[in-house]
Amino acid sequence: MTAVPIDDERLARIHEAVADVLLVDPDAVLGDARATLTELVRARPTGMRPYWLDYWRDLLDTGPIAVIDALIGRTDVARALRANSPFA
Repeated sequence: MTAVPIDDERLARIHEAVADVLLVDPDAVLGDARATLTELVRARPTGMRPYWLDYWRDLLDTGPIAVIDALIGRTDVARALRANSPFA
């Protein structure tokens, strides 16, 4: 088994907490994420990949269940999304 980088574990914990709040108030959480995403696309921060920001934009439009899957998933795609997230 490969060790998981500490940053990935930290990001996973942060995003698990976001998923908990998303279950309670999806409109507010998704609205905040959309606003943050707009700023990230405009600012183009170092290290963030436009591909994943576009992926998030599409994902946010699919609704809270798909977003929660990305927030708490353990796949390579979920890890990449957390590394380029409008939630962290």
